[in-house]
Amino acid sequence: MEILMQQQVNPETTIRNTYLDIVGSRKVNLLATGFIGLLIVVYGLMVSRFALNVPKMDDFIQFLGYQHYLAQSASIKEQLLLFLSQPAWDGGPQTEHRIVVARLAMFFSQALFGTINFTFLIILGNVFLVLLFVLLIWHSPYRSNKIVVLPVAILLFSLIHYEASFWSSGALLYYPAAFFSLVTFHFLADNRAPGLAVPASAAGGILAVFSQSNGLIVFPVATFALGLAKRYRMALLFLLFTVLSFWLYFWDFSRPGAVPGYESPMQAAYLISKAWVNLLGCAFSRLSLPIGLLLIGAWLVLLRRQYWKKNIVLFCFGGWLVGTMLSIAIGRGSLDYDYSTISRYRLYSALFASVTYLAILEMFVDREKLKQAVFYAFMTLTSLVYLYGTPLAYALATSERIDAVHDADFYHIAGVTPYSEDGFPTARLANHLITLNGKLGTYTYPSQLGKVALPRDVSQLSIGDPSSLSFKYARIRFQDKVIAVRGDARLSDGWCGNTETLVVVAAEDRKYYFKAERYSRPRYREVLLQPCRQFSALVNLHGIPPGSYRLGIAIVREGTTLFEQLSEHSLVVGHDKQ
Repeated sequence: MEILMQQQVNPETTIRNTYLDIVGSRKVNLLATGFIGLLIVVYGLMVSRFALNVPKMDDFIQFLGYQHYLAQSASIKEQLLLFLSQPAWDGGPQTEHRIVVARLAMFFSQALFGTINFTFLIILGNVFLVLLFVLLIWHSPYRSNKIVVLPVAILLFSLIHYEASFWSSGALLYYPAAFFSLVTFHFLADNRAPGLAVPASAAGGILAVFSQSNGLIVFPVATFALGLAKRYRMALLFLLFTVLSFWLYFWDFSRPGAVPGYESPMQAAYLISKAWVNLLGCAFSRLSLPIGLLLIGAWLVLLRRQYWKKNIVLFCFGGWLVGTMLSIAIGRGSLDYDYSTISRYRLYSALFASVTYLAILEMFVDREKLKQAVFYAFMTLTSLVYLYGTPLAYALATSERIDAVHDADFYHIAGVTPYSEDGFPTARLANHLITLNGKLGTYTYPSQLGKVALPRDVSQLSIGDPSSLSFKYARIRFQDKVIAVRGDARLSDGWCGNTETLVVVAAEDRKYYFKAERYSRPRYREVLLQPCRQFSALVNLHGIPPGSYRLGIAIVREGTTLFEQLSEHSLVVGHDKQ
């Protein structure tokens, strides 16, 4: 039996390599199993909280824009070419991905609900993350020792990759691409049905390719691994798959114009190398560079010790992750930004760190002290990532959730979206696609998702020192009788407990107060000590007399205004202008 067909988990190895001796007893292993289950449940609850049936960012073009072009397709051939095409708008590509899997999920949603349901799409995407975790652990000889795989669960089911977790355009690209890539390597090494190995692994590779452009790397990695295993006929077959997949993928391909090119080969080499190393370790935020270098060093050791002979599946998956992050570095390196701030990329980094951890434990099977050191170090790192990263991600997700709720309710009140022409999507694009999909019956904004602020009476028995309050608006959208506003307020004493933040709409002779929702900014100290600094409100101005008004905020406790301050922002109620 050839090397590649010997990579199923060896029960004898599993028995020898147990961490039950380190941690104490079977009860500890059972406790770890329960903790993994709890991590998944908590993660699922967070997904259910933040998965809104509201499009954002790329969703407008990738799903709603697709319906625009689909309605114009006159033949089956045009529909098929559209199905396989890059998402595009205004005559150019919006992304480099061919998102066939995401479009299949969209059609599945329409079949179930009659419309595109973004909540369903997000949840469906996250199912792939759970399946990915299960399959990843299955291919480790430590799969029965849950205390060993616990840090992997801690890392993958934190919210550090929250963009992918709570965004349909992330969940249906990143999670399926990784899952189907691992499925490809799983079937390639499966010795239970050798006759199905090639078609099943090829099917997994095709689905990976059609999940995201990074899926293309699956075939060259498989070819390389087959060559290392001296299965040259299979390697030639997968080399053919590689050539065909790249040729078909890049047929009629256009590079998105938003990404600038490199000025010189030297600059390209520097920026790509810098981006790649940081991407490898970006799950660990500020430690991304040293962790990235450490992971590279670990894989050089694994290559030197021919790790593919022990576990071809984890070896191939690690290779795919390395290639994936290199492709991101090549495609985005010219932007030269901090990759640790782009949470969806942290998924690949978290997976790579997890695969490296499992591989090191398996490779150094007889080095108990080394294995213990690796285990405790990785457990400490992942726990810190969870404790530090999850609250910050929760704060960011909360802010985005409230913005999305206000976007939908703003549309129902004003008849237009609250977007501007400066960002993405533009107001013109969003308004057109929401209106078009409403006419097609493929999607409508859900109504009354949140609380629309109405005028309320506030006593002014006591007015504090205005200098004790500083605030700024991060977002203001005004349309005749409705305002969407977001900002942050800071009191000089630093504590805002037992108070309310109100948005003030003030004329020369009268004032109106509207209660705002409050939540923390994504700063660790503020999450703990000032969970009410950021505020958002959707203000319904119906019933407010026409006239010129200024915006401000007030901090109120038990009906008494403690601090109040007006800004320079003014608006005219009763006219469709600001």
